[in-house]
Amino acid sequence: MTTTNTHGRRIGEDHPRATITDQDVAMIFVLLDERDAALERWKAAGLDAWQIDNALTLTGLSYRLIADRFGIDKSTVFKIASGARRSQTTE
Repeated sequence: MTTTNTHGRRIGEDHPRATITDQDVAMIFVLLDERDAALERWKAAGLDAWQIDNALTLTGLSYRLIADRFGIDKSTVFKIASGARRSQTTE
């Protein structure tokens, strides 16, 4: 069954230009949620930007490391995080 948006257009992995599966996108969202929670903790603890960057790298939660894990560009992870990609839902 093809996944479509409210206008009947194919979305997600059913879109002809999709490069990753819906399951991978769901996992990216889980990692982004972990990243957001970690950022909040680190900011509350008073870490500066350099320390936070290092912590993201060490925990594997930087956009670059998430992207490497799925074989995609880090800009794709950013676009998923910001809602520019994979932001449509079904009816």
